[in-house]
Amino acid sequence: QLACPLDLGCHSVRSKGVPHVKMVNISRATIDDLLAMQHCNITCLPENYQLKYYMYHALSWPQLLNVAKDYNGKVVGYVLSKMEEDAQEEPQVTSLPSLF
Repeated sequence: QLACPLDLGCHSVRSKGVPHVKMVNISRATIDDLLAMQHCNITCLPENYQLKYYMYHALSWPQLLNVAKDYNGKVVGYVLSKMEEDAQEEPQVTSLPSLF
């Protein structure tokens, strides 16, 4: 797990312009995270996916599915990626929402 300081936009600004850092834990997503990921997607992106799409990614490329959780364990962002059939290419990011 990694901590995310200001580098991924995981921050808010206090009055008088002093940054207040919000930390998140970034880890590999599990099947238990999929509903929260879908909620995150619906909340902040115009293109929404059905739950079976997340399930397909989780089963096909589990190593490319990561979540960001706040200190309460709430999913506040995720990275949904996939590999094309040509394994020579780099993974492609499909969705990257953030509730911050």
